[in-house]
Amino acid sequence: MTFSSGDYERAIQAIGVISNWNLEVYDKKRTLLVIRASIRKKLHDDQEGNHLVIIDYLQLITPAKQRNRRDLEIVHHKI
Repeated sequence: MTFSSGDYERAIQAIGVISNWNLEVYDKKRTLLVIRASIRKKLHDDQEGNHLVIIDYLQLITPAKQRNRRDLEIVHHKI
């Protein structure tokens, strides 16, 4: 599969939209509870805005409870 000229146009348009977003990067090791609290605060402070949360490096998240499986440590938390 190749990157068509239409794909290129859509990518450029998306970059234009995203470049206007208020982007914040948190690069410190955090617990799930702290991450959830930070997200809730942002949602409360800016209820009209568009929000996107990307967690890039799950290994740096400190779980609140130890479970047998790492995937269960992460998925059992709701925002």
